[in-house]
Amino acid sequence: MHKVIILGFPLLFVLADLGPGGPRVLRGLCEKVLDGDTIVFKGQRVRLLGLDAPELEQRSRDGREIGLESKRFLSELIQGKNIELHYSSRDRYGRILGHLYMGGMDINRKILEQGYAVSFLAGRASKILEYQAKLKRRGIFSSEGFYAPSYYRRLKRKTSKELLDQR
Repeated sequence: MHKVIILGFPLLFVLADLGPGGPRVLRGLCEKVLDGDTIVFKGQRVRLLGLDAPELEQRSRDGREIGLESKRFLSELIQGKNIELHYSSRDRYGRILGHLYMGGMDINRKILEQGYAVSFLAGRASKILEYQAKLKRRGIFSSEGFYAPSYYRRLKRKTSKELLDQR
């Protein structure tokens, strides 16, 4: 009986961390920006909810390194700075899903406004921000076209599979 309690006790902390209820809030320094929509915060990977930024190695059709541009934008904005994370769940890869704020600024919104990501499973307001960034040719939308990050990942997986099948 004691073994169950001892082994089950740490699990309670994990479940309590992201349990039911409203969003939770954490404050601290952004430790590292991994790409245009993923950071390390308090030792955890955090995926910015509602955004899909280009993959790091992704280029636009005119050869611009839009994945690196997206990462650079987010890095300059928040890396090493005090941020606030509002979160309520994790994705299938175990990353925390959340919204970031800094000094009252909605970072997720700022990324969309400046054109460094596309909206992903987001509401109408996010789609409008993305559309406005496209119209104004901001960020990655100033390039001569690119594949949506989700489509780019599918192409990459398909190409990798084809290369493996040729062996």
